[in-house]
Amino acid sequence: MTLVTHGYAAAEYESHLTHRQALAERLGDKTQLFYSLVGMSILSAFRHELGRAREIGENLIKLSDQADDPRMQLQAHASLANILYQMGDFIGSRVHLEKGIALFERGDILAPGEEHWRAACLLYSCLCTVALGFPDDALRQALEFLNFARRRAEPLLLAVALNCASSVYLWRGEGAEGLKHAEALEALTVEHGFTYWRLLAHLVRGQALTILGKYEEAIVETNGAIGSLEATGAAVSSWQYADLGFAYLTARHPSEGLSVVRHALQAGDRTGDAQSKPELHRLEGELLLMLDPTATGIVEVSFRAAVDTARKQLARFPELRATVSLARLLRDTNRRDEARAMLTEIYNWFTEGFDTADLKDAKKLLEELSERS
Repeated sequence: MTLVTHGYAAAEYESHLTHRQALAERLGDKTQLFYSLVGMSILSAFRHELGRAREIGENLIKLSDQADDPRMQLQAHASLANILYQMGDFIGSRVHLEKGIALFERGDILAPGEEHWRAACLLYSCLCTVALGFPDDALRQALEFLNFARRRAEPLLLAVALNCASSVYLWRGEGAEGLKHAEALEALTVEHGFTYWRLLAHLVRGQALTILGKYEEAIVETNGAIGSLEATGAAVSSWQYADLGFAYLTARHPSEGLSVVRHALQAGDRTGDAQSKPELHRLEGELLLMLDPTATGIVEVSFRAAVDTARKQLARFPELRATVSLARLLRDTNRRDEARAMLTEIYNWFTEGFDTADLKDAKKLLEELSERS
């Protein structure tokens, strides 16, 4: 989404919504008030005014429940779920996503705008599922969503589904599949002129290139997409900065990467964007270690911040990734027993996903730590 809605630039759009909201409140028209607040929610999310957006989302839930209108309820649950996801509340987000998805049968035909809200629910449901530690279930959901979108043959719905599949594959460390779906998304967006989704295609393509070892190309791709997003007036999300930081890390450019992740962490403290906060702390630690291998004390602080943040979010997949980084540091500073204990605890939590890159890395390190010296 570029925030030029019905020809209004963002500031003009806000003025229009404010006037419309005031009029609806004066007339007691709760339906018009609801749709004015939906627009305000989108605008607030666009600007990363997440505290304000959450308040609006909670109000949308109340209004839609009072109206007892499933189409309004779908938009309300999707709006609030999106905000909660960005704030790192994956459990809260999933609750609203499940309520939104349950409002209609998969075979129900919805109006294009309503179909987009349902697609948003399906997308964030997959992302919450993988973050919470169920990468196999997330992939199953993503492929079901993609098959559903292909049957419907609606371009915007298909764009959301391709982005979803690509993102889940990349969470799993499957760069080739992620790249394939990212390139399919890019081709679709070029064909139909979906500017925002084309930028997302470049971002997920950049992450796939990083995983596949094409680091410098990934940096150019990701930097270009972030610059284009900023040019629209949109706030850059923490996951987008995390992708760029990851590319700098793998390309062994620690100073540049550290600048990116610290900027993202500071921005998140201002806006409430915490969806990638554990990964940003982990990357900060890895980049610091690359910059100065003797700075183990401050590196450990970053890794522990990553683990602690992920635990508070109940985000098991980021917790696993951060714990692997911390366990390696503990191993290298003669604390093998502590490393083995904490890695064993998080690894044993998982019931699936053992063919993913992160769980394979964790198992390999755990086996090494379990060997007698």
